[in-house]
Amino acid sequence: MKSLAWIALVFISILSLWSSPADGQELLRPERNEMGTLINQDYYTMDQHPETVALLRLVEYGHFSQPMFDSFRNGLYKSVMSDLKYTLERIANHPGALSLMSTVALVTKVNGLPVPFFEKALALYPQYAFTHAQYGYYLIEIGALEKSVEHLKEATNLDPKLASAHAWLAEAYYKSHKIESAKQEEEAARKLGHTKAIPRHEEAHQADPPTPAKGGKKKSKSGVQLSQTDGQ
Repeated sequence: MKSLAWIALVFISILSLWSSPADGQELLRPERNEMGTLINQDYYTMDQHPETVALLRLVEYGHFSQPMFDSFRNGLYKSVMSDLKYTLERIANHPGALSLMSTVALVTKVNGLPVPFFEKALALYPQYAFTHAQYGYYLIEIGALEKSVEHLKEATNLDPKLASAHAWLAEAYYKSHKIESAKQEEEAARKLGHTKAIPRHEEAHQADPPTPAKGGKKKSKSGVQLSQTDGQ
């Protein structure tokens, strides 16, 4: 009888671990779609509740899976987007899905495509540095440098040891002509083990952005703005 009581106690303890809050937040959000499937779940706590474990398995075996990547390689972006939307409806901050949607947006030149998905993920789960970093990097890619800096700074605040966030913040600073800040972030990234080159614009090597002369300005063949006298 004692052994049965002990087994029952262990079972109850396991269930309580699955269903108890972590850091004051519930591990299982109650929202469901019209089919009764869980939605808006947190990728980073999916392993802590049996229903979200099952959901992650369903998503990553049936949608965010090899056939979807094959479709991407074959340029079947409509099919890819269907799987990505399915994934992100159910797991709002799925990092792989957010990353691939960003890539699809850049390839198809529909820059606004992943923005509402990033915004939703961060509205639901603002505590994750990597989601901020991912969004910040995408914003660099589409030229929204000011907003990218906001998210990348938040990422480094949330996780000072996230090397990619420092590297991407350095890139955003270089492209914004904030050279000293860029160098500081690049140094931080290198100390944390980042080894890849950090892209810079040609203008980023200057201490300050060029000031056009009063005579107006035009662009050189490289796209750099020149004064009327410089271009002659």
